Amino acid sequence: MKKAAVALVLILALVLSGCALLFKKATPKTFSKAGMSITLTSDFVEKEHVSFTVVYSSTESAVLVIKEEFSLAQDFEGFDDLTLSEYCQLVIDNNKINAEVKTDNDLTYYENEYTANGKEYKYFCPVLKSDDAFWFFQFYCEKGIYDKHADSFIEWTKSIKFDS
Repeated sequence: MKKAAVALVLILALVLSGCALLFKKATPKTFSKAGMSITLTSDFVEKEHVSFTVVYSSTESAVLVIKEEFSLAQDFEGFDDLTLSEYCQLVIDNNKINAEVKTDNDLTYYENEYTANGKEYKYFCPVLKSDDAFWFFQFYCEKGIYDKHADSFIEWTKSIKFDS
């Protein structure tokens, strides 16, 4: 009888600890790369991608980051003097995106939708400027859960800091 009680307690402990892992709440986690830091959550992992400075992804959303250094835009006189709105419009035009520049929550950004492999995605794309570069961020998730993530995308954008 005593062994059965001990076994039952151990089984309950294992079940409860397993349930705790299922409902584990993500905690803030700061990532740093190429002179930029951003606070996302512990759900994210850093990934390498040839087309981006860095990529952070989780099971429901991702952040694609491009750093456009002023020194690499020598063919574009005055590139470093562009306003955030002008740079954002340049990104929209160069990528032939159907979007408009918005300024809200002290951020300059655009939103757009994209379909790939039969799935619809929605993007929140803020632009920022450091001492040496423009930064283009693409936060995205499936369109059906965008409203669930929109406030987090803004919060994460506001967490961004630059070394220079």
